[in-house]
Amino acid sequence: MSEYSQTPRAKKIPRTGVVPWVRDGTLPKGRGSWRLKKFIRDLERNLFDSLGGLENITPQREILARTTIRAVGVLLLAERYIEKHGPLRKDLLNKGILELQPVLGKSYIAFVNTIRQNLLALGLDRVKAEEVMSLADVIEEFDEKKAEAEGQGGEETS
Repeated sequence: MSEYSQTPRAKKIPRTGVVPWVRDGTLPKGRGSWRLKKFIRDLERNLFDSLGGLENITPQREILARTTIRAVGVLLLAERYIEKHGPLRKDLLNKGILELQPVLGKSYIAFVNTIRQNLLALGLDRVKAEEVMSLADVIEEFDEKKAEAEGQGGEETS
């Protein structure tokens, strides 16, 4: 055996799957990947439906919607990586250094912000809730409806 054949193999580096997803929309194979694909597909369909359907939106809104779906995919892949490998770097943790995984760096925050900004630009921000009723208002409204129902019921029997 030569000295070259005895060189140690390179350690397999865990991958997030973000690069192929961003590059061409390919999700990594593996356990649970079909659930991830289905979730993203359903999310995309629901997003386009909430915008009035793919055939009824402008190209600008379609671009925003598609980049939102890509950003959500990146975050889901990052979360999947964290579930598998933990939030802290194990190589540094053994040395007593607490450092987050690189996938939780500045780019993670940037993708979260991208989603938020895109949804606001698409007009899918929070819907303002109706006026909050106090307990006294609810009881009063209930009593009024009950009185109306009793009044209508009494007229029919006369």
